[in-house]
Amino acid sequence: MSWLRFSLLLLSLSSLASVSHSEVIPFGDFSVGLGLQTLDETGEGTMSILMKGGLGWQLLPILSVQASLWGWTGDTYQSNGSGEDPTIVSFDGLSASWEATLQIPFANPKSDFRAGPYYRFGQQCWTAMLTGLLQPWSGDGCDNLHAVGVVFPSIDKTRAAFYLEASQTDFDDLASNAIQMGVKIPL
Repeated sequence: MSWLRFSLLLLSLSSLASVSHSEVIPFGDFSVGLGLQTLDETGEGTMSILMKGGLGWQLLPILSVQASLWGWTGDTYQSNGSGEDPTIVSFDGLSASWEATLQIPFANPKSDFRAGPYYRFGQQCWTAMLTGLLQPWSGDGCDNLHAVGVVFPSIDKTRAAFYLEASQTDFDDLASNAIQMGVKIPL
């Protein structure tokens, strides 16, 4: 475990004692987006649709933790220029992650959550496959997850908060980048 992750874990655990239970907000986190998966060695890859669902706790205005399930699926049609039928390159993957989010909080009086930019990091354990290439790829493992995003100020009285996020993780020798739109809903 890296020093940064260990420090954040200690900060999270020590802050729990000082947070009253009325300040902790349990939430559901749901998002959809587009992913781009490319092989590091050849640059071959495809686009996919990404869906994520998670449960978490907003511990402090600047800190939340959550666990999520991720799913990717997508087909890209690539023509080979010789008049033959196009090749279908497919990516399918599933993962589970734990995540911590550090946010620069701004007032958001119409929501239970603060607005503002954030950085999310964690660990993602996955299984995935990329087919339709001369050398198909498949793998599984656990790797770091990094994301940056912004929670938008609410314009109408709603307890939910909407966000836009760009995330990046490496599945061994396959890079996965995504942009997604999501919502945090208090439970």
